Amino acid sequence: MKSYAILSLGLIFLVISCAPIEPQQLHNTQTAFANQLSLATNACGPAALINSLRSGDASCQSAASRITGSDDQKKLRHIIKHHGAKSSRSIPGRTRWSTRGINASDLTDVANEVHPPANVTFHHPGSGKMPILKDSRKLLAASLEKGFPPIISVRRYTNGMPMESHFLTILAVESIDSENAKGYGFTYIDPAGAKKLQGTITTDAKQPRLLTASIPSSSFNKSPRVGSQILLDAMILRK
Repeated sequence: MKSYAILSLGLIFLVISCAPIEPQQLHNTQTAFANQLSLATNACGPAALINSLRSGDASCQSAASRITGSDDQKKLRHIIKHHGAKSSRSIPGRTRWSTRGINASDLTDVANEVHPPANVTFHHPGSGKMPILKDSRKLLAASLEKGFPPIISVRRYTNGMPMESHFLTILAVESIDSENAKGYGFTYIDPAGAKKLQGTITTDAKQPRLLTASIPSSSFNKSPRVGSQILLDAMILRK
């Protein structure tokens, strides 16, 4: 049996069960997820944010409905134009959003502007005191339990060099098997296509302070390059 921390929505509510627990008071099961491709291939950050708010608690859902725009394309454009155009605090001399998209730190600032009560923070895996695998799962589960489906940034590294990145919205995380503590599964929304998919987070065999993200069904994983791997690069969450 596996225990699931799920958007019971207020999610995680760590309970041992054969099936995910979905607290109806917070989780909007009728959510129509935003597709970044309705606007641009580099709009994954804004789309992941909309998907997080729509899947979150009542206040998050309300914030999502207040984003200006009659459809997702207009809502994404509004976020990019009115929030993404502001100066970046993490990269001096640049705006938050550019032709390359947006980084996790700036997306965190945008999230707190769009929905101040969310009070989300930017976190790098491995920066805590707990073992990195357990720490990452604990933080993701806590954010789900508190009503904000976390957003993660995954980045492709090729021969050790950082390449492109992508944002995903986490809807649920499985427990870590105490007998085989090498990783945990998770359910996510890929904004590229607005699809609900399954992935796995595991500890990198050669570098235990790194977490590998296995997302085989995501378009981000298509045509993998020789010598490349996808790592969990950052998390935006409510602690």
